[in-house]
Amino acid sequence: MSRTLSKSRYITGLQCEKRLWLKTWRPQLSSFDESTQRIFSQGTEVGELAHQYFDGGVLVDFDYKNPDKAIAETEAHLQNGETRIFEAAFKINEVLIVADVIERFSASEWCLIEVKSSTRVTDVYIEDLALQQFVMQQAGLKVGRVEVMHVTSGCPYEAMENFFTRTDVTAEVKTILPEVGSQVEALKNVMNSKACPDVSPGVHCKKPYACDFYSHCWQGMPEDTIYDIPNLSGNPARLEQLEEAGIVSLADIPQGFPLSSKQRHFVDTRVNKKVLINRQGISKSLASLSYPLYFLDFEADNPAIPRFPGHKAFRQYAFQYSLHILESPDGELQHREFLHTDATTDPQPELLQQLLEDIGEEGSIIVWNRSFEKLVLKQLAIHYPEHKPRLNGMVKRLFDLMKVYAAYYEHLAFKGSYSIKKVLQVICPELSYDNLKVSGGANAQVAWNKLIASDSVDERKALEDGLLAYCERDTLAMVELYRHLITMLKE
Repeated sequence: MSRTLSKSRYITGLQCEKRLWLKTWRPQLSSFDESTQRIFSQGTEVGELAHQYFDGGVLVDFDYKNPDKAIAETEAHLQNGETRIFEAAFKINEVLIVADVIERFSASEWCLIEVKSSTRVTDVYIEDLALQQFVMQQAGLKVGRVEVMHVTSGCPYEAMENFFTRTDVTAEVKTILPEVGSQVEALKNVMNSKACPDVSPGVHCKKPYACDFYSHCWQGMPEDTIYDIPNLSGNPARLEQLEEAGIVSLADIPQGFPLSSKQRHFVDTRVNKKVLINRQGISKSLASLSYPLYFLDFEADNPAIPRFPGHKAFRQYAFQYSLHILESPDGELQHREFLHTDATTDPQPELLQQLLEDIGEEGSIIVWNRSFEKLVLKQLAIHYPEHKPRLNGMVKRLFDLMKVYAAYYEHLAFKGSYSIKKVLQVICPELSYDNLKVSGGANAQVAWNKLIASDSVDERKALEDGLLAYCERDTLAMVELYRHLITMLKE
């Protein structure tokens, strides 16, 4: 039986034919996480909002389990002379597309509109729209204009009438339209083949989208690969040169192969399994700290659709923080925390009030990846100018512990990554994230959005506990990583 090629599977196949085959024949091998679902959910919210920006229109009730019903409903709307249809469905020769919006703009031509929860147009959107135009024209509709309707960057809550920008991409789609027919046939053959395509892992496993079969495909690969080399993917010709030579392992890279000094240092350190610790650099960095020490971590959301006055599209705002405090080198470790749990109110006023109470006006504020905490504090200063001097003072007191490790502590097991989880796994393996129900920043966003939307007392309690435990683990991890450096310097 011939299988149906949808829009999403078409884009999947263009990225990697093996991924398309696995989706068709081995879906159980997929590792699909909640953070990806959050992205999809946000896209759905933006798509539904877009309908309000059109004068009238009819919505097709699409169900992937019964697409024929939606296809028939679309045809009925066309026969009835509807000029604007949302979620119009078309299927030609086992290729199914659902168009976000089609809008008649002349007696014989339609405008095809793709709604996206992003602030710019990407090549993937052009590929997507080319398939849609191909199918619509096969179905007998003349598409004279093609647009991407995307989020206006920085659109404020107070100007939601400008939330969307419609960008004409007719010319870009026209350029690649002739290629669609052959690509469709090739991908249909992949889906209907019983043999998995022989595609080696590479940069395409993460671009343009992270593959949900990554763990499966990378089994058996060398521990250290050319894809770990910093910024090498930014030089496609050099990466391709290694791939064409059949070189995957770092150990197989010739000594004379052209790499930057930083890349060569990375390769040599990994291959020679060196652990390089610059004690003098660490000591000098830590000497700049002053007590009390505040170990701070924020969790934040950045929804496409601004929720509260003063907010903007995709603007980060904190809903939670954890704070560990050391008053002196031998002092008792104290803990403070905040979590906002109400969907109807902006988290920032209460969060800011407690933050100002918890963090005094003296002492270093230790964070992991300073840019994020700096952004949150700067946003609070903009939103609450009466506290700007105090907040800007906090920004000046930020100390990035991650930079100390990145600059002065190279360990084989870090594999070139200085994420707090990776470093903690090596330095303090007993302090793990594995037993937590929330185990990452993206998962925290998902959990918080579930929390503020839930009416279940039990579910809310479980989500609150999970969020508090995760954020506390982040700051406790910083404490222990700091203590590790102090202990090492004393040895």
